[in-house]
Amino acid sequence: MRVLGITSSYRRLGNTDILLRAALMRIKELGGDVAAICLPRLELKICKACYHCFWEDCMIQDDVEWVYDEMEKSDALIISTPTYILSIPGALKLLVDRLLSLYRRGDIFLGRPAGLIVAYGVEGWSGLALENTSTFLLATGYRIVDFIKVRAAIPGEVLLMDDIISRARLLGERVYKAASGEATSPIYTKENCCPICGSEALHIIKDKVRCPLCDIEGQIELIDGEVKVMFPKDAYEKSRWSKERRMEHLEYLVSSVNEYMDVKDQILERTKEFLAFNPYIKPEEYK
Repeated sequence: MRVLGITSSYRRLGNTDILLRAALMRIKELGGDVAAICLPRLELKICKACYHCFWEDCMIQDDVEWVYDEMEKSDALIISTPTYILSIPGALKLLVDRLLSLYRRGDIFLGRPAGLIVAYGVEGWSGLALENTSTFLLATGYRIVDFIKVRAAIPGEVLLMDDIISRARLLGERVYKAASGEATSPIYTKENCCPICGSEALHIIKDKVRCPLCDIEGQIELIDGEVKVMFPKDAYEKSRWSKERRMEHLEYLVSSVNEYMDVKDQILERTKEFLAFNPYIKPEEYK
């Protein structure tokens, strides 16, 4: 059983690196094989939106396909990321933006378990780092079995938090057991969070809430004077991440590309006027 860890922080032995290592160390103790990738130390290039990956392998020569190969060789995945400006670091976003090239591999990741670790520096400033990373996992077919959000601003601060280190080890254990086929309880979430991605960023619509990431609805209820959100037990099957809805989305993408090919010549003809007008600038040495 192999579990792959991915970190989006360049800082060696920073908080997210330490928590990822703690999770993988526990998996190693349980008999699993582990490996880890530091995204900022790789060559990751920007998606060109060329649609080439719909028919053939991505034409961009960098390390992205290697990362996907390592994911494919692993039975489970753990991503550990800091929060940068209420979101995720650029290295992880570059990987997310290249997800389209994974569709040609089919549903190879469907149902594989994943864990998620997010660190942020200031209370109330975790932003959307959890949601952004969950998007990567859920869009590729993984099922999130556990996640951690921890406030830790000082490099290595989590080493002073024995409870958080233990929590990271438990996350690793839960991911490993899920990959081994053992039944696991639903992901740990606080009350009134999405049961699929753990997001607290819910839209209120009359007496219901909607997770904008997973596209599922929960019913707002008043129980013993407290507001509770009750999500359906089959929330995953109703979400945009179900196999059926993911396939619908893929079919739409394919149809949109085919539609573009039908009108490509017309579009190219009409671009000539705009191509002649170039307001863009760049540093002199790169001209």
